Amino acid sequence: MKKLFCFIKNHVWILLCMLICILEWIAIFFLYDLPISPLIYAFILSFTTVLLFGGLIWIQKREKIFQLKHCCSQKDYTSLILPKAYTKEEHLYQKLIRYLCQSLQKEQKKAAEEFTRTETYYTLWSHQIKTPLSAIRLLLQEESIKRGQIELELLKVEQYVDMALQYQRLEDHTNDLHIAKYEISDMVKQVIKKIAPLFIYKKIRLDLKDLNDTVITDEKWTCFLIEQFLTNAIKYTPEGGTISIYMDREQPSCLAIQDTGIGILPEDLPRIFEWGYTGYNGRIQKRSTGIGLSLCKQAADLLGHTISIESQIRIGTTVRLNLSHHPLFEE
Repeated sequence: MKKLFCFIKNHVWILLCMLICILEWIAIFFLYDLPISPLIYAFILSFTTVLLFGGLIWIQKREKIFQLKHCCSQKDYTSLILPKAYTKEEHLYQKLIRYLCQSLQKEQKKAAEEFTRTETYYTLWSHQIKTPLSAIRLLLQEESIKRGQIELELLKVEQYVDMALQYQRLEDHTNDLHIAKYEISDMVKQVIKKIAPLFIYKKIRLDLKDLNDTVITDEKWTCFLIEQFLTNAIKYTPEGGTISIYMDREQPSCLAIQDTGIGILPEDLPRIFEWGYTGYNGRIQKRSTGIGLSLCKQAADLLGHTISIESQIRIGTTVRLNLSHHPLFEE
């Protein structure tokens, strides 16, 4: 009964219109002094027709309401089966609902991918950080404590922690950027001072050339990029090799880091910025997680900078960080 009253309430304007029409008929019949019997027959026929069509509409509406309630009870809104639309308005509403469902599906997929990626990252991170911690424990158990090696392992721990912090910064970068003018030479020297033990441990020669240039960037992120590139260069450069840092004057504000390492296979180069891609050398030498360069690419995109890498097997790799592109900061 409640549903019937609700149906009548929703169609009250139609009922009022019909009531006005009936009153008009009665008025015309009385004005022209017509017999009352045709009016009664017309009223009965009209009332029967209204009941018939109203009943059909009510049954149709009741079925739609049942289907919509069923849709509302479903937990998965991405695969809704909506009732058939009869009017233009219903078509538009269903189009809007499908669009919202597709948007929800995309957001759910994106959130699931981000969760999986984060879970993978921290799983790898926890395994990575165990290695230097275990090495420190073993070094401390020796009779003669090797301070230099302990400092080296502590630096690795610090780098892993920094990378985790940078990973979190990428999730919410809008309030964490400090854009200003910085000297490239100052940022490079700052990074070299931090990772100097890595150069000393592998006896790698560092060749610093003309680095006099000023760029508009975020210092923390740019130092992170430089540190990642230098750490990778040290990692894949044999003992006694050379790493050169210079400004590529063929491009404006382009910092180049060149090593004499093992190089990257041509087929691996197009994919080195993909999340989790380690490449042939990374898999063989078990030194790569496939995360560092992916974070670098995201950070560079965030700052409006570009990264390009050239490499030849057994000759070396050159990474170019073009710091001149900063469209976000020109306003």
